[in-house]
Amino acid sequence: MSKSVGTDQIEQFTQKRVIRIKPPKDLLQIIEDQGNYLPSARQRFCTQTAKIKPYKLFIKALEAKYPDSEFISLVGIRADESAREGVSWTEGNITSIFPLRQLGLVKADVNRIVNEVVGIPTYYASRTRSGCFTCFFQRRSEIIGMFNIEQEGMRRAAQSECLPAEYEAVLQDLPQSLSGRLGIARNWLKMAVPADMGSAKMNWSNDRGIVREANGHQADFFSAGNKTFFVAVEHHFGPTGMNGQSQVYYQRLITYSTSLGGLKTALKHHWLHRGNTLELFGITSEEAMRRELKIGIYVVEIHDGIQQLPEAPIGVYTWQSDRQPISFIKKASYLLEQTLLEEGLLQDARGGDSWAQKQLFNMKGQRTGQVLHGSLYEPLALHELVTDIDITDAPVACNACSR
Repeated sequence: MSKSVGTDQIEQFTQKRVIRIKPPKDLLQIIEDQGNYLPSARQRFCTQTAKIKPYKLFIKALEAKYPDSEFISLVGIRADESAREGVSWTEGNITSIFPLRQLGLVKADVNRIVNEVVGIPTYYASRTRSGCFTCFFQRRSEIIGMFNIEQEGMRRAAQSECLPAEYEAVLQDLPQSLSGRLGIARNWLKMAVPADMGSAKMNWSNDRGIVREANGHQADFFSAGNKTFFVAVEHHFGPTGMNGQSQVYYQRLITYSTSLGGLKTALKHHWLHRGNTLELFGITSEEAMRRELKIGIYVVEIHDGIQQLPEAPIGVYTWQSDRQPISFIKKASYLLEQTLLEEGLLQDARGGDSWAQKQLFNMKGQRTGQVLHGSLYEPLALHELVTDIDITDAPVACNACSR
């Protein structure tokens, strides 16, 4: 399921061949052979079948080839992963040692060493763990990130879920994108930016849950037929162009939730992961990260959301324990991004951008949704996050996966 990212570089660096141990079939093929029976926290056959069993078979082959030899298994569990144990061996001629734990190396140390030797794999920009990209322990933010990195794999993973045909059809029905409607490339558009970052102030920059329409009336926070989400967007912010003025030069939708508390919990994990992988973005300190990575929190209402994003019916069978299908997550994140892009165009037009004003005219009032509120997220310090209960009480990944 996960790509062997970095093994080519390791071979080049050590001048030794790396043997890549893989099962005869990948996890999705195994699941298909079992009638799309998906693994879960209670039935974690995935780790045994796709990872541990192939590894043990490889060791047995070595034992048969070298019957009188002693074997050492070097386990890459860090000093800060006390809950992980690694593979258990009953054979007397195999010894597991934990060099990272013995040296007291934690995640930041490992990332620094990897970055200096072969570079941190780029998939860590969207993921916090090294294992399967469909893992049921995976957070929603990681699934959203995988839509761009593993498009074919995520398509197959979505097909392995058991959904009624009519429900699946609704989730597959995506409205035309804003760039498609305007006939321009996606990179000409940007999502709405909190006014605190120098963008034009919008009505939704006021108190949470209140947005004033053109007629001066307050819009209903939860309008009938619409669906409201709390959304997080990461803005990469810094000097650009010839004048060196700081502005947003890259954005990505991180995740969404139906509650503000749920979103903020997800952002704690996201911010800690960013702090552990600063090297990916050329950032050298926590202070620089706070200056260059800004997270906006938005309350977004999707028009006709109850019809566009219906709740999962009874009997669905999904990767995620909350019964939210991959197709639902994909459509929800798509609609939320389109709404934020529309709002970004409105924001630029209000700021006096003539190009945005022209495109706004071409949009002809068609809206996917509306932003009810937007503001900057204020993250905790990294040393506080390490001991935060939302971090320490999070589910532990499988023993074949590092995070």
